[in-house]
Amino acid sequence: MTLGASGIKSLYDKRLKWEVLQTDKFDAGEVLQFTAPGLAFDDSEHPLEDVGMQDFDQTSHHAFPFKAFTRGPIRTTAVREAAFEHFRLRERFHLYHLLDRVDIELELIDWDGQKERELRVAFPINLSEARLSYEAPFGKVEMGEDELNFSLLPPSPVSLPFFLKLYGGDQPLPFREAINWIDASDEHYLGHGCLSASDRTVHRFRDETDHPTSYPVLQHVLLSTRKSVAWNPVCWFTQKGSYRYRMSLLPHGGDWRSRYRGAIDFNYPLLAFVNSEGQRSAEATVSVEGSFFRLEPGNLVLTTLKKCEDDDHLVIRFYEAEGFECQARLRFSKPITQAWTTNLIEEEEHVLPVSEDGSTQLMVKPWEIVTLKVAL
Repeated sequence: MTLGASGIKSLYDKRLKWEVLQTDKFDAGEVLQFTAPGLAFDDSEHPLEDVGMQDFDQTSHHAFPFKAFTRGPIRTTAVREAAFEHFRLRERFHLYHLLDRVDIELELIDWDGQKERELRVAFPINLSEARLSYEAPFGKVEMGEDELNFSLLPPSPVSLPFFLKLYGGDQPLPFREAINWIDASDEHYLGHGCLSASDRTVHRFRDETDHPTSYPVLQHVLLSTRKSVAWNPVCWFTQKGSYRYRMSLLPHGGDWRSRYRGAIDFNYPLLAFVNSEGQRSAEATVSVEGSFFRLEPGNLVLTTLKKCEDDDHLVIRFYEAEGFECQARLRFSKPITQAWTTNLIEEEEHVLPVSEDGSTQLMVKPWEIVTLKVAL
């Protein structure tokens, strides 16, 4: 990794022999400020959630000196700061010694609540053509492939053109709401790409400045200070204050399937707790190694593990996350004695066979959401 004047200038993947970034216009991790006219929802005067170049600003317009540079046993961290007109920017760039990922912690300090502004952090990806994907609830969406075709709808009533405009019927929406990650991948078989994890919700994928680039620019929207739909009294979402954000770059071969679990891990880190000596007992001790619950294979993602609403059984919900049919296998630290498939409100539907080793198995369809109830 090479740090440039306003962010990461170069990120080279040694395994893939590929420069991940295209930084002729923006450095990775650079903050962009746009003018954001119009209402937070929509109005007839401005295109939906459009932004402009009036009062445009970016990190490269400011001095961005190093404030600290430390090397620890796990990662090396560079801390840099820049003074914008309406806030102070602080960024920490974390490069891990044994992991092929880069994390960024970004702070907006003392944002003064300026109206009609949108702040984003940009990651230009070195791909001439790219498939753009993002995580949706219980699955993923590839832009241009997995979205509703509004031309298949019946003729619209008078009120429908607003609906079409709002949801991208007349033109593609420039933004998407994603859960944990967005991704740009090469269109070619066995190509490469970069997945970007974030704790943000709203994301953009294309350069919207003057003379836009042809390659994708993944962007996490940090804040947007627009006018409320309310008219009496007039209200603005100025969001005055200080904010902290986290994001991670995860280069990969192939497509998003190889790194999406790392993005989930990024937003749901392992939390460790130390038990005090006074709370320990012989009955409570467990082996040094063990697994309370195991779900296989790896394309199944657990979303819920809880007590049943009506009894003391356990409810497990998971989904198939990669688009492949597979045979699921579930096992607890204690043997399963009974198992059922249920609907979403935990009503039993079918009995599942339990193996001699105390596990249970079932076939799962691509993208299927599965809810089970088990007795231990």
